[in-house]
Amino acid sequence: MRKRLTSERRKRLICEQVQALIPEKGYAQLTMEDIMRACGLSKGGLYHHFKSKEEILEYLVIQGSKEKYKELPFFIEKYKHLSPLDSIVEMTYDKIMDNSEGNKFWAHILCEAKYNHQLKKMLDELQEIIKGIFLEQIKEYNVLDLQYVTTDSFMAFMNAIMVSVEVLDSREIFEKNPKFLKSIIRNYIIEMKGEENEK
Repeated sequence: MRKRLTSERRKRLICEQVQALIPEKGYAQLTMEDIMRACGLSKGGLYHHFKSKEEILEYLVIQGSKEKYKELPFFIEKYKHLSPLDSIVEMTYDKIMDNSEGNKFWAHILCEAKYNHQLKKMLDELQEIIKGIFLEQIKEYNVLDLQYVTTDSFMAFMNAIMVSVEVLDSREIFEKNPKFLKSIIRNYIIEMKGEENEK
């Protein structure tokens, strides 16, 4: 007898399919029928968990961010031998260059939002939620210098680099010369800290 999946596990499996479908098909073209087929679910089976693709996107982005931020203690431990500034630079570089389905999905959805006002509005709202989740983690683990990577300008920079890496295929360039990208990250944080000290 097949084990019945929990609602949470089923939602995650649906989101995994959507995450893979968006770079291939595009968010605007993606339908609930496409998602049903990819997941092997009936209409009732899918709509029991999510009422719309907007609801799936919201769940995917928020839950994906929470899962990602759970890795913060691992990175703190990994870079504890470095100065606070250098550890933040390394953590940020790792996040941008992470060769994951999540980054690929996020880069494609950002590109599409440029021409989809409703999607852009939704992503802007979701980014504020993501920022709030990350700030809570920063406080919990007492790595307050990480707050500098949650500014609008830095998040825009990270998004631009992710699009470059995932959509424009510049990953190899940055991997061959990591010092270039790391120096930009470092200089930005130094500048932000300097501005704060002047206030």
